[in-house]
Amino acid sequence: MKNNKKLRVRVWRGKHCSSPTVKCYWCPKVLKFTETTLDHVHEKCFGGRNNYENLVLACKPCNDTRSNLIMIIVNVWKNKVNYAD
Repeated sequence: MKNNKKLRVRVWRGKHCSSPTVKCYWCPKVLKFTETTLDHVHEKCFGGRNNYENLVLACKPCNDTRSNLIMIIVNVWKNKVNYAD
């Protein structure tokens, strides 16, 4: 999903009122609006939707880390790779 500025504004205003800063949804880092990224709580690859209720503001490191972990899980599931060996 593109990091849509209008949607970020809507999530910011709706969930954080008019505060000049917000905490990352996943960690305690305090962010300015320009530092936020949109993240899905329930990932799209697992049936999550691009709706307001499923979107949160997160810092880029948390968003990237979650994306990488989700892709590993999806690839393991698709390929049925057994990493226990």
